[in-house]
Amino acid sequence: MKNDNEAIFIMTRKKSLFIYYTLAIIVHLTMLLFGIGSILLESILAKIVGIFLIFFTFYGFFYLFDIKFIVCYKDYFAIRRAFFMQKFYYNEFKSYLPNCGVMCSLMLKFKKFKLPLHINQELFSQDELNSFIEILQNHNIKRYNWFD
Repeated sequence: MKNDNEAIFIMTRKKSLFIYYTLAIIVHLTMLLFGIGSILLESILAKIVGIFLIFFTFYGFFYLFDIKFIVCYKDYFAIRRAFFMQKFYYNEFKSYLPNCGVMCSLMLKFKKFKLPLHINQELFSQDELNSFIEILQNHNIKRYNWFD
């Protein structure tokens, strides 16, 4: 009998991403500076935009950019990030959408109303991403369709 805590598949981050990291850090710092600059303006609308820019800068860096590895188990998968590890059960998701957005991320939509989970595709090889999508499809997580 197979152990439930035994990993089915492990996705590890690519090693040669120095230029990508440098550009991503420059973009995040620029967004952060624009956010701080807009908060310092006197318009209330500019302050609100600045708060959103700062929030999404940290969200983008810590939730999308800094994934160390993903480990898939029988009932769930775990994402190791820079400072913490998250566990997601397959039955929490209803669909996925590859190549979503500007950052070219794999987006997983929850059944309940939550912010979707984004996995940056630039951090992993295409073979690993295809294997991860096959695992998602085996757990009845379908590709996103506009008419569902």
